[in-house]
Amino acid sequence: MKKKAKTAAKKKAKPAKRYEDLTFTDDFMFCKILQNNPQLCKELTELILGKKIGGIVQTERQKSIEITADGKGVRFDVYFKDDHKTVYNIEMQADRFKALPKRSRYYQGMIDLNELERGSAYKDLKPSYVIFICLKNPFPEANLHKYTFYNTCEEMPDIQLNDGAVKVFLSAEGTKDDVSEEMKGFLTFLASR
Repeated sequence: MKKKAKTAAKKKAKPAKRYEDLTFTDDFMFCKILQNNPQLCKELTELILGKKIGGIVQTERQKSIEITADGKGVRFDVYFKDDHKTVYNIEMQADRFKALPKRSRYYQGMIDLNELERGSAYKDLKPSYVIFICLKNPFPEANLHKYTFYNTCEEMPDIQLNDGAVKVFLSAEGTKDDVSEEMKGFLTFLASR
């Protein structure tokens, strides 16, 4: 138990960068830029999803959700809603993170817990997107720039659950011709930081 605590303390003890040295991929700068520039946040989200979204009506950086005192909480990098009440969470992931799929599952669940009030019907759950912008490829065996996950039926992949939950992972290390030139340019920009 002590070994884990020491390892966690070492990870947290990274020397802080000077403000002048921060780039878009640094947590503080990423959150600050997207929260203070809703139009940029909207344009980036539309680029990632490949479709138009509603106007941003509420944005929060470093939004914390603590459901119970002894349960694991979350702190979202950029959390916002559009005027269609769709919820978006965008995370910058600078390091390779082995548990990213389960982390995305947990984040999606926490969004649902946060959005659905006591006594509400399940039909009131709004669509939500959990988006990870990764500098390292989360699925290196595929080498894609973009991985989009919906809940589908294993026996009949054409049948989607249509539960409104979508997870998207971008990779700055992708090599396939699977995204627009604009998206490739954005990912190349991130990789150079």
